[in-house]
Amino acid sequence: MSGSPSSAFAQGTGSVMVRAGQGAELLSEDGAFTLYVPEGALMEDTTLTVESILPDSLGSEAEGVEALAAYELGPSGTQFAKPVLAVVALERSQVRPHSPRENDALAMYHLSSTEGLSVAG
Repeated sequence: MSGSPSSAFAQGTGSVMVRAGQGAELLSEDGAFTLYVPEGALMEDTTLTVESILPDSLGSEAEGVEALAAYELGPSGTQFAKPVLAVVALERSQVRPHSPRENDALAMYHLSSTEGLSVAG
């Protein structure tokens, strides 16, 4: 492995192969979602994926949540040894300035087939 930045950091759109110990930046095909993975966050070689999905396809677990965007990350069950950063870019027109619902908030959710819907954090 050379000492060049490309050997320590992988970049990709839609999917990226990340070697154990390597950092990565994964961008969705629509350009609105970016996952930043720090060096040392993955303990084994892993191909990370991100796919934009229709918010309406989230199913009954997300009932009552108004989703502005939805992304499926893979592979399912991936665990990171260090915190990663997920960024979703929204257009100002997508976010209402004043919500008609008292407890409305902008949040990122995690939808799991085993755990249901929870606020990511």
